Amino acid sequence: INPLTGLRFVAAATVAIGHAAPSLRDDWLGHLVAQVASIGMTLFFVLSGFVLWFTYAGRMLAFPGATLRDFAVARFARLYPMYALLVVVITGYLVIRRNQDPTALVFVLTMTQSWFPVLKGTMLAAAISSLEHLWSISVELFFYLLFPLVCFSLGRIERISTLAWLSLLNLAVFAIAIAWCFTD
Repeated sequence: INPLTGLRFVAAATVAIGHAAPSLRDDWLGHLVAQVASIGMTLFFVLSGFVLWFTYAGRMLAFPGATLRDFAVARFARLYPMYALLVVVITGYLVIRRNQDPTALVFVLTMTQSWFPVLKGTMLAAAISSLEHLWSISVELFFYLLFPLVCFSLGRIERISTLAWLSLLNLAVFAIAIAWCFTD
């Protein structure tokens, strides 16, 4: 969708600036600017969800089998080949050269490292150095797996008020889950 290209640029720029800032300035300002990356990642996820809905939702309801297959093949081809190559090369180096624990490799290779919070006292998404940034691909896969359920459950809703109530319910469940995760 061409009009969204400008927003994609903004999202990419904020991620690039956010990731580069601590390397350029290792002080409070660099770390403050680094927080801009989360804005870009959030924008990418929202844009992706919109484009996926626009592209697949109607077809998913009309032709579920063929559309699910097309969706799965397209998502796999988009994510996994380059991801797997990067993971194998970097983890191979780290495990062989630095004697790093390869246990987390199973989660990283299956793109599930963000689904499980801790492994042996270390945040799983950061268990293999140099691959921490791949947490977003793990989250993306999770949303891809949820997407067909969203299409089938929300695709036939026609009243805006129903969607609004479901959105509020979703926010409440999310707030409760966040509160539960961050309390001792």
